[in-house]
Amino acid sequence: MGLPLAVLFSWGMTPAQGASPARPPDVSLYDEALRFVDDTGTQLDLSSFQGRQVLLTMFYTRCRSACPATMGKLRQIDQAFADRGRSIEIVLVSYDSDFDHPKMLARYRDREKLPPRWRLLSGQPLQVERLAQHIGLWRYLDMGDHIFHSYRIVLLDEAGVVRKALDSDHNNVSSLFEGAGDDVEPAGANP
Repeated sequence: MGLPLAVLFSWGMTPAQGASPARPPDVSLYDEALRFVDDTGTQLDLSSFQGRQVLLTMFYTRCRSACPATMGKLRQIDQAFADRGRSIEIVLVSYDSDFDHPKMLARYRDREKLPPRWRLLSGQPLQVERLAQHIGLWRYLDMGDHIFHSYRIVLLDEAGVVRKALDSDHNNVSSLFEGAGDDVEPAGANP
């Protein structure tokens, strides 16, 4: 299973449910009916984060490749916001709807020593696929014991619009603080 993601993608992986990889600029994720459950068992809609800036990414608790690096990057971003005296919501949604139920998410939180304010969410497969599509993580492949996926962290503004993104090609945390916030980098974009 040690195949690089680029090889898998070149073999014709397609977006989940045949969806388009890109989301039009200035479209709010909060307009979507996306419902999840957190690691305490509380159900919530993604729109419950409206009015706050949110860092949003996807992961799964059994990942041993991209996700540990993503957690490290999230810690770095969290510290950068704190250093600037700014608050940020951090929301992680699991790719693995079958395994990552609330108890598994809670165990992961404890194992990784994640701050209580970080939200760990899981949802029904269709909800997860829709979210992945909307934030530019539409190419993932569930191999049963491993989910091949790419790395992407998006910054949502208070209205739920993707304003910035970090990925394997654009990974500089300081880029999240550049500009006045009105320069949109749509999900799925790879400038």
